[in-house]
Amino acid sequence: DLVQRVNLALKEKREREELVNKATFDNLTKAYSKNNFDDVFKKAIDDAVKYYGGNLGVTFLDLKKFKELNDKYGQSRGDEHLKNVAGLLSNAISDFVGAIRSTDYLIRVGGDEFIILSPGLTNDKAGLLQGRIKTGVDKYNGSVTNPDLYVNLHIGTFCGNKEYTNLYEQANAKMLEGKRKT
Repeated sequence: DLVQRVNLALKEKREREELVNKATFDNLTKAYSKNNFDDVFKKAIDDAVKYYGGNLGVTFLDLKKFKELNDKYGQSRGDEHLKNVAGLLSNAISDFVGAIRSTDYLIRVGGDEFIILSPGLTNDKAGLLQGRIKTGVDKYNGSVTNPDLYVNLHIGTFCGNKEYTNLYEQANAKMLEGKRKT
């Protein structure tokens, strides 16, 4: 009887942990979920203030031509493409800082949109992070034989220091500015 109660309690604990994990992370890409954006953004601000003098960078990324890829090759190929993009973004972050820090956050905020929250990132270093992302994209694209499956991104980064009110909107505006140029 005691063994059954312990096993039941352990099973319930695992189920609760699984639910929390599903609510926190995007099931497909393993990036943080947009449902958790506000909590993650607050944590990134706390990390920026606590460890990095208040500096926080927001990088907004939008996949180019994702809808066309999804329409032409189907949802399963589109899903695989999103997983690849999330992987290369995670690698770009770790290449930039030497390792994925617990203070760096990759969030999937839309079907083909991602945000990287980077406590400690300043405007003078933003280009370096974008360069790492572009290098990762180029490396990935060099390994793909079908040009339809290349990763192409619109990227916009905006950094703030203790003024975080419009960081998301400003990073999105930078990304849209780049989008209009192409």
